[in-house]
Amino acid sequence: MPPPTDPKLTQLQHALAQGVIDQATFDAAAAGIKAQLAGSGAIAQGTDALALGAGAVLVQGDSTAPINLGVLIQQAAQPGATGQDLRRAYLARLLQQADQLPLFAGDNNGAPILLSSVYTALRTQRSAGERHAQPPGHGDADPAIDPPKLSALDVLDAERHLVLLGGPGSGKSSFVSFVALAMAGELLGAARPNLAALTAPLPPEDDTPADQPNPPQQWRHGPLLPVLVVLRDLASQLPPPGQPVDAHTVWAYITQRLQAAALGAYAPHLQQELLQHGGLILFDGLDEVPDALQRRAQIKQAVQAFAATFQRCRFLVTSRTYAYQRQDWALDGFVPVQLQPLTTGQMRAFVQAWYAHMVDLGRLTASAAQDRSQRLLHEISRNPRLRELADRPLLLTLIAQLQTKSGGALPDKREALYDKAVEMLLDTWEGTKPRQAVNGSRSAEPSLAEWLSATPNAIRQQLNRLAFEAHRDQQALTGTADIPQDTLTTALRRASSNPDARLLRLEEYLRDRAGILAAHGVGLYQFPHRSFQEYLAACHLTDDDFPEALAHLARTDANRWREVALLAGAKAARGVRAAAWDLADALCVDASPASGTPAQADQWGALLAGQVLVESADLAQVAPRHRAVLQRVRDWQLVLMRRGNLPA
Repeated sequence: MPPPTDPKLTQLQHALAQGVIDQATFDAAAAGIKAQLAGSGAIAQGTDALALGAGAVLVQGDSTAPINLGVLIQQAAQPGATGQDLRRAYLARLLQQADQLPLFAGDNNGAPILLSSVYTALRTQRSAGERHAQPPGHGDADPAIDPPKLSALDVLDAERHLVLLGGPGSGKSSFVSFVALAMAGELLGAARPNLAALTAPLPPEDDTPADQPNPPQQWRHGPLLPVLVVLRDLASQLPPPGQPVDAHTVWAYITQRLQAAALGAYAPHLQQELLQHGGLILFDGLDEVPDALQRRAQIKQAVQAFAATFQRCRFLVTSRTYAYQRQDWALDGFVPVQLQPLTTGQMRAFVQAWYAHMVDLGRLTASAAQDRSQRLLHEISRNPRLRELADRPLLLTLIAQLQTKSGGALPDKREALYDKAVEMLLDTWEGTKPRQAVNGSRSAEPSLAEWLSATPNAIRQQLNRLAFEAHRDQQALTGTADIPQDTLTTALRRASSNPDARLLRLEEYLRDRAGILAAHGVGLYQFPHRSFQEYLAACHLTDDDFPEALAHLARTDANRWREVALLAGAKAARGVRAAAWDLADALCVDASPASGTPAQADQWGALLAGQVLVESADLAQVAPRHRAVLQRVRDWQLVLMRRGNLPA
């Protein structure tokens, strides 16, 4: 028999798990490379194997290693199945569906990247001293130091009705999915994911001694039957705005989903268990509902009515921080708690898990994966700008994906790193996306370029302009700008050659996508990080009156345009080597003064000119025509140190 990591078998298993092929096709194609089963039952072959036998009974291979859920084989419930049979089939389906890593559903080989293999526990802003009821194992916080932050699971354990808040890409949906996976796995008797994986200790903080590991996270309620509801999908099934909704409205939606999965017979059993014994209801994306201004009251009413009806259940709702705190989304009786950025220890845990998963997928050897993991962690530790990006799970995943695709090395220059990252985010945001209807049918939506009848280059140019204008007009000098929805749609329609492109459809398209721009509240969008906003603004300025327009902005408002100028210089120099010298010449316009205090704009221009040359020019080989510019910039650096008044 071939080993469990046989690439042909792995690809077949992933295709089956994704619904690309059916069971009969899988059996026929894998006949020569896997054990065959005669009669009823199931085979769980190899160290990481799982199978569902007759009656949807989970069969697991003899291993304590984390299970690769790509090998999960789901059998639909047979006619006349018992309530327990249907329950196991429901849990198996949940295991399969929830184990997709949002935004990064697959690699170049088509194998899905599994959330259960790379998930890293999250911290919240709540400290141990704020716990409503201190569970055993954590101990009392030392008042002489900052008390430790509670994990998202610790808070979920303490609060029966919780709203988990975080920005785009902060890990909210991944936490919801992993909790659902762990509960389903525990109820099915899986070695992983299960409650042991869910309650594993948080990765250590930077300064935690190795001999003092964190205690396990707390979960004192046992394996609860999970029910996952994506509120964006629920909102599409609500009655017209203004009409009342209640718990039955939510239950009708859950029943529709079960019917679409050929599990409609399980609905009364599920309802009875939730009412009599309780469960864990997971409402994901409170602020992401379509037509939110009209639907807000209905969604709040539906969630609160469902919580009041199913009183034995525990509830978790997720929402973006900005929307929940600044708009009328607050739920009565629900406690809001905010997620914290990743620590270095959490980054380390994620990177190690990511590359271990690459080994599981057969893409890397163990030694190659260890080498790449160490190289990425070293890059994050030595590069403050990369470290700032990596404290958000979405962007850390993006960085790991980039390093994996690039053969183990991230681009040396940060401009090249942003270029590759933007390309990947754009591919995800603009690409085709399957949509599943309530009846279970699937269809592929066209890409944004196809729908608008626009070229990708035209869309990119409009996004560059949009980033420039947002950066120019943003009052704050930190964070990302809020981009109104009508501004975004107007920009994209300028790229379109389709006069019939409907505005409402465009709004729906953008709202359902994640990537280079994400919804950040009702009618607002943001880039995933300020550095992406700055990079796209730089791309616009390299195409628009370069270098004069950029130099003018940087000289007169350096705090706003400094990073844009440096990124633009690097981008331009990657295309034409002399471009960095042209920008330096435009920034440092005059000879250094012999006496007196030079003008503020001249000081900033000279300083930025020096930084542009250091980052983007080859100072070891200076062409004769650039030597005068180099000498002028050097002279100015001495002036700045001796007589300048720039802030430290």
